[in-house]
Amino acid sequence: MEMLRDRDYVVAEFELAFTKEAFREKYGDEPKREDLVIQKPKRSNTAEHVSFVCAPCNFYPAVKGLQGS
Repeated sequence: MEMLRDRDYVVAEFELAFTKEAFREKYGDEPKREDLVIQKPKRSNTAEHVSFVCAPCNFYPAVKGLQGS
C-alpha cells in the first residue's frame, strides 16, 4: 500500500495501518484470490487505475488471465 501511495494512488490511512495479523484475522491463512485484488485510482487522474494482485512467491499467473484485465 505504501508503494501505491508513493506513486500517487489513493490509499486510505486504515489501509496503511493494516497489519499482517489483522489480515490473517480477516481473510484466514488461505485467502481467496478475489480477496487479494486491489484497485486504486490515481490521485491526480481518477480515471486512471491500477489493479494489483497479491500472490504467493511460487504463483505464476497465466498470460491469458492477465490479458483480460
